[in-house]
Amino acid sequence: MPKPNIVVVIPARNEERTIKKVIQETYEVNRKHKLGNMKILVVNDASTDNTGEIAKKFANKVIRGEGKGLGECMYMGLKEALVLNPDIIVSIDADGQSDPKEIPNFVKPITDGKADMVIGSRFLKPGLIKYKMEFSHLIGNKILALFLRRVTKLPITDSHGGIRAMKSEVVEKMDTIGAHTYVQETIIDAAMKGFRIIEIPSIWKKRLYGKTKVVRSIKRYVLWTLPVLLVRTGLHMIFFTAFGIILTLIGFLLGVYLIFIESFKTSIGIDKYPFLMLVVLLISSGIQIFFFGFLLNLIIQLKNKLDYLIRAKI
Repeated sequence: MPKPNIVVVIPARNEERTIKKVIQETYEVNRKHKLGNMKILVVNDASTDNTGEIAKKFANKVIRGEGKGLGECMYMGLKEALVLNPDIIVSIDADGQSDPKEIPNFVKPITDGKADMVIGSRFLKPGLIKYKMEFSHLIGNKILALFLRRVTKLPITDSHGGIRAMKSEVVEKMDTIGAHTYVQETIIDAAMKGFRIIEIPSIWKKRLYGKTKVVRSIKRYVLWTLPVLLVRTGLHMIFFTAFGIILTLIGFLLGVYLIFIESFKTSIGIDKYPFLMLVVLLISSGIQIFFFGFLLNLIIQLKNKLDYLIRAKI
């Protein structure tokens, strides 16, 4: 069986101290294990240091991101990787917390025909976390992992792995809408499209330089992430439809009650005007919320269609 073409995508923003090491270790792993014909693509996400210059010396290809977040950066990198005709696409962080030596563990289930996407978890076995994980980060991770389990029906334990591998078909059909939800959103997208996903143990090392660019504030991150994931899964339609119908129904029932207590008069007393205003507000708000859900869904469909047309043109 011929060796697969592998493209490793590395998103990087201001990682001049670690990017060279990550690239070199990735190449060394491929030489040692003979995984396939490997190329490395770095997405220099609007770095203000020498990350881009260093990457150009060691990677096969470097493209410039727009600094809009990891989701936008990774989406750009994954789609650009398709130009290099890969069989398998691997993504790994540039900060040195993920270990390139684990890449063979992620590639093997795909080459063995057992998975279409392989994601990592630092919670599957004890001792995988090599740093002191903040309690707030742990809680945020658990919340998002629980959401992923409920939506995908898969036993996912980590909402934010540092390494993942996937067939090129997964990336070809991938659609995302969020700027910060790449990790979770691509899992949901792949699961909804019927791709086989497995989770394997993966080490997270201590970050030696700089600070995380993804989870500076766990509260903000969760508040950013959950609404996008609700939209991505289509659950927003249930929320807007149900909430809109409930508000409209409450307004209608209150309106009937108002007519009843006014003995079906064509005019009401001035003291009932606030009550009437509430009825009108509830009904109008309910109708607007109901149709807002449909409008939002239409916008998402148009975006996905536009992305498809752009990819087809490319």
